Amino acid sequence: MKKFVKSILISFSAIIVALFFFELNASASVLNTLMPMDTAAPSCESVFGDATSPEYPAYWIQMVLDVMKYAAIIALLGLSIADFVKAIVSDDKDALKKAGTTSIKRFIYCVIIFFLPIIVNFLMNLFGFYSDCDFR
Repeated sequence: MKKFVKSILISFSAIIVALFFFELNASASVLNTLMPMDTAAPSCESVFGDATSPEYPAYWIQMVLDVMKYAAIIALLGLSIADFVKAIVSDDKDALKKAGTTSIKRFIYCVIIFFLPIIVNFLMNLFGFYSDCDFR
């Protein structure tokens, strides 16, 4: 379970680093133009592109987030059912209790993964980055 948490934290960190990289990349491209620099932050669409077209990063970010959300739900159901079946077959009350606690932990992780895009949008709005990004 610790590996699962580590992988979620690494994924979240990679998303944050990628967002900062895109911000720096967009800032550098604005500096290279001959037009006067706008003091407003770059819009999400100017950095990530259109979320409906597969040629832009926003489309792929949205697809990865969707796959993560639904894969987490399927993994939660599959692993919880497997744990409870093992506990029932072994006819051990301790194993049943352990399966229940691990299922609750998995449910919490699944809720965090499902609401991760909302949490990222909230944090970005809180710190003033890409306030018009709407990954769901």
